Amino acid sequence: NRSSAYYTDGFEHPGQITDLRVVKSVINYLVEHVGPRRITIAEGGAESPRRGEPGFPTSATEDGWSVTYPEFADLSYMQILSDFASVATVVDTTDLNYAPYRREPVPGGPVQRLGVTRLTYPGSQFGFHMEGTGRFPDEGFFMPEPILDADKIISMPAMKTTIYGTTLGIKNYVGTLASGAYGDGTSKRQHYRNNPEHGYVDLFSYNPSAYTIIEGFWGTEGDGPQWGLNVQHNVVVVGADPVATEAVANVTMGFNPLDLEALYLAAAKGF
Repeated sequence: NRSSAYYTDGFEHPGQITDLRVVKSVINYLVEHVGPRRITIAEGGAESPRRGEPGFPTSATEDGWSVTYPEFADLSYMQILSDFASVATVVDTTDLNYAPYRREPVPGGPVQRLGVTRLTYPGSQFGFHMEGTGRFPDEGFFMPEPILDADKIISMPAMKTTIYGTTLGIKNYVGTLASGAYGDGTSKRQHYRNNPEHGYVDLFSYNPSAYTIIEGFWGTEGDGPQWGLNVQHNVVVVGADPVATEAVANVTMGFNPLDLEALYLAAAKGF
């Protein structure tokens, strides 16, 4: 859909999404070396409603699952499912915008709060905020059951930037929010009542990733991901320690991990 953020300023931004060649390679590795009963490709967020579901634009003919990406060897998610249809492991998809959900307290306690005022001035980033008297609701976030009930999660982001630094393995969990439960469609606003770093570390707490795979074949730099520059790094950063993996990826991208609040918060929570 050319009115989506994928086509911001009239050209494609494939670095917003994970390279499907990497997705297929990871599934192939798991099938051959682990043999799990089921592998589910989970997607969330607000930019790609599923065909036949609320929010799908009438001007579009494909959704993010069926569309073919020429940058990714002409793969689509549906093609990946077809390629693994004959193996013993069931490979399927779930769109977290429409998955069943339940509300649970944040494991280990939340770092997020409600009712906190952010500083607003031209050019300010979300991370500049004023401490307030807000509290976090005791009942926690609504979370999709596929995330809560998964045996292992592998977080697979593209190597890209965002307004408060980078958006990698931990921030990838923004897409796990069951935002439809709040009655505002596929909005993600509930996770940044204080500032986004606090919110997405809380979301990460529900089922921290067993592995993080950060791929840079396509990515974005500058004021990304929607408005950045497409870049290509022939690098993949992989690790079982999500904080260390993300720190190494930030160095690879030219960021100082000591500047990024999310890494401090994640380390403080024991990740």
